[in-house]
Amino acid sequence: MIRSIALLSLCLLSSGCFVTRYSVNQKLSPEAAGQIGPGTPAAEVVELLGAPTDVVQLGHRVAYLYEFEQSKMTGLLAMIVGFMNSDTRSDRIWIFLGPGGNEVSHVASSFDADKAKNGMPWSDLDEE
Repeated sequence: MIRSIALLSLCLLSSGCFVTRYSVNQKLSPEAAGQIGPGTPAAEVVELLGAPTDVVQLGHRVAYLYEFEQSKMTGLLAMIVGFMNSDTRSDRIWIFLGPGGNEVSHVASSFDADKAKNGMPWSDLDEE
């Protein structure tokens, strides 16, 4: 009996839960992205959005990638096992510059970082 009570006490004292959130890079503004279109000078893109996360050389063309990532994690820790659920979503803006890299030819964007959710380890975070 005493052994069972000690084991139960140990389990209760060593268990816990946690909730975390972290992000990578600065949040992107859909309004700023909306101001960029074909013909926008590359200097204005950098002025509006800052330095790109990545610059990709595409032959004679260049593409700027702007990315913001947000992750949320929830976990339940028991004495021997841990259960975790993590949801990572990103905002991305691709700016494609024409030959010479002076003007924007195309813009593509997606804004999903705010859709990252915390949920219990057995939760399906894609459900609405």
